[in-house]
Amino acid sequence: MTDTCTFWAITSESAYGVEWSTPTTVTCNYRSGDNISRNDEGADFTPSAIYRFYGDPGITKGDRIVRGTVADSTPTSAAETVRKIETKTAMRGQSSYDIFTG
Repeated sequence: MTDTCTFWAITSESAYGVEWSTPTTVTCNYRSGDNISRNDEGADFTPSAIYRFYGDPGITKGDRIVRGTVADSTPTSAAETVRKIETKTAMRGQSSYDIFTG
C-alpha cells in the first residue's frame, strides 16, 4: 500500500442531518477514475476514484472518503461518497476491498 486516505463513517442519520465518526486514516492503493460500474441498486455510475485495501477497513456504503490525511471532524468538501464495495480474495489469501466513489 502506497497511499493514505481518510474516511468518516456515518454514525446516525435523522431529519436534522448526518452524524459522522471521528476521521480514520488508513493505508490503501488509490486509482483515479474508471469505466462505468453498477452499484447494488442496479444504477450505472462512473467512479471518480477506486481505493483498494487488504483486510476490512470498516468502510460501508454512504461513508465519505478522501485521499490523504485529514483531521477535520466532519468530511471535507473533497470527500466523496462511497457508492460500491467489492470484496475479492487476493492471491496471498487475504481479502481485498475495492471502494468505488462517485
